Amino acid sequence: GALAEGFQARMFEFQNFERRFEECISQSAVKTKFEQHTVRAKQISEALRRIMDSVHVAATEQRVHCLKQREERMDRLEFIDNQLDLLTQDCKAKMKQITEEVERQVSNAMAEEIRHLATLVDDFQMDFHPSLVVLRVYKSELHKHIEEGLGRNMSDRCSVTITASLQKTQQEMIGQCWTFGLFTV
Repeated sequence: GALAEGFQARMFEFQNFERRFEECISQSAVKTKFEQHTVRAKQISEALRRIMDSVHVAATEQRVHCLKQREERMDRLEFIDNQLDLLTQDCKAKMKQITEEVERQVSNAMAEEIRHLATLVDDFQMDFHPSLVVLRVYKSELHKHIEEGLGRNMSDRCSVTITASLQKTQQEMIGQCWTFGLFTV
């Protein structure tokens, strides 16, 4: 009995030793077998963290740059829009001025041509005949001659100055577009 009692305690002590020894060997095996993998995994995760940090920093910088650029472009667009409004008002005023100038020139030219209408009639080269049939043809031809002569004379008097005025105004408008920065090289 006494031997059995001491045996039981020794057996329990041996089993306890076996269990601790097994744990120790398992931990040692795990440490030696997986330690390299664990170290490599830590290195990889650290490298990934650095890459993600640099990507995050670059993305943040790019976002700030894009927002700044967007704001500059919106300011530029607003400036151009305002300049276009001013240019439009100026163009309308110039068109009104040109229209008034053309009306004045045409009116003056027409008054001058009316005063010289007798010369145009004198230049008509067709024999007059009192017969009703010939008179209709005569009137028609005289009308045609006066209309063509007036048109030609009016064109000669007005077209050069009107064209010059239009070209001058066009150049001024283009110059203003450059001045306002609406055109770029």
